[in-house]
Amino acid sequence: MNTLMEHIDLIIETLILAGLGVAFFSQNKKLNVKIDKVLENQENQRVTLAETIKDVQSNKDWGQESKSKITNHATRINIIEIGLSALNEFKRNAEKK
Repeated sequence: MNTLMEHIDLIIETLILAGLGVAFFSQNKKLNVKIDKVLENQENQRVTLAETIKDVQSNKDWGQESKSKITNHATRINIIEIGLSALNEFKRNAEKK
């Protein structure tokens, strides 16, 4: 009985350390799960951001191409209007004669 009483402090310290170890391990595991989730979300956001940047660039390219086509069509319409105006003027002059 004497030896048990001599080692009771050691047994109590061991139990406390074991409890702290289990608690620390449990908290560490929860923390690792949370960190993994944060890293996974961060990767998903990177992918989404890359897709968005790609879409924006595609829209810019499409917009520039459309602007160029509109400018070309406006130029053609102006040329047609000038030609039509000249044709109408020629027609009026021909009718006067």
